[in-house]
Amino acid sequence: MAALRTILFVDDEPNILSAIRRALRTFRDQWNMLFAEGAEAALAILKKRKVDAIVTDMKMPGINGAQLLNVIQERHPDVIRIILSGQSDEESLQQSVTRSHQFFSKPCDPTELFRTVHRSCVLRDRLSSHVLKELVSRTNTLPSIPKVYSQVVDELNSPSACVRTVAELISQDVAMSTKLLQLINSSFFSLKGRIESPAQAAALLGINVLRPIVLTVGIFSQFHVRDENAFSLEGFSEHSLAVGKAAELIARDFGAPKQVIDDSQMAGLIHDVGQLLLASRLPDEYDRCHHAVLDSGQGFGVAERQFFGTSSSDIGAHLLGLWGLPQPIVEAVAYHHNPSEIDTRTFTPLLAVHIANSLVNETPMANPIECRPEIDSQWIEEIGFAENLPAWRDLVFTTFCKDTSDE
Repeated sequence: MAALRTILFVDDEPNILSAIRRALRTFRDQWNMLFAEGAEAALAILKKRKVDAIVTDMKMPGINGAQLLNVIQERHPDVIRIILSGQSDEESLQQSVTRSHQFFSKPCDPTELFRTVHRSCVLRDRLSSHVLKELVSRTNTLPSIPKVYSQVVDELNSPSACVRTVAELISQDVAMSTKLLQLINSSFFSLKGRIESPAQAAALLGINVLRPIVLTVGIFSQFHVRDENAFSLEGFSEHSLAVGKAAELIARDFGAPKQVIDDSQMAGLIHDVGQLLLASRLPDEYDRCHHAVLDSGQGFGVAERQFFGTSSSDIGAHLLGLWGLPQPIVEAVAYHHNPSEIDTRTFTPLLAVHIANSLVNETPMANPIECRPEIDSQWIEEIGFAENLPAWRDLVFTTFCKDTSDE
């Protein structure tokens, strides 16, 4: 029998802790729950006990929730950090956005909270390396294309800043798109329904919210390219945008619901986000992995497992799960190279991204750092989509080979 996960709840009001205890009593057989009245009590517990996740209030006397999570990030970096607060003012947003993995508003659905923590723990446990678990947990931002980052900053600094321009720029960048979706899909904004479009997210937040969290808090950062870097950020970005577009086209051609189309596009855009994290946080190790692929001709996924003990797909999925992105997107990122591990018989973003990534890698938009993945034909046949493949191949090739054929 698997050991129970340990979750620490922190609030300065005993009545609220009692209410949380009652609300979550149905999960007692799956969680070992600890309760601390305030940050000091929480830190005392953490000196003695290892916990999987911490769920803390924001406004507390002395050390507040954001400050507590900042300490935990430094001392216990593999702990999942969640804010559960009744405060939803701009100051709370600015304090929590780079310290917590997710933000829940009081009162929250106990089942949703349980699912969120459970999913984050499961995705984290797919990583065998403690170093990688800490690396992902410490990641507050992902690095952006320097040119696009500068354009966003310049636009936000302008007295006549246009949210549409900012939205269009963010949509061109994997890192900024991912971070913005983490923010907009938190319960901080109490929005109904999920938002998958970075452009829509920017429009909903508006300039007055985006300006301070970008310019002051720093939810975005830029990629610092070294001359000897094997990783091509431009090539990575072009490939990511292409897979996002191809996945959207495939989903539309199938006649999938709008939610599935949006999820497919976003999952395609960020399907290789784990590579971006490795290339930016562990550049030397990533370069050695890249050169091993070039020297041996082995698949990039094989080399990743040799160098890091896991795949960039698992790393990316863990990060996105921590950040609370929708399950279909996280699933597509985690399994886009090995979709048969998921039991499904319907059209999903995973199917769209698996096929889109494979087909795009047969075009001039191929990922320069990845051996061309092949479509899992047996899986496609088993789930009943083999007859759709020729049309989808023509659709992708028509879209991405048009410029080449015109020359």
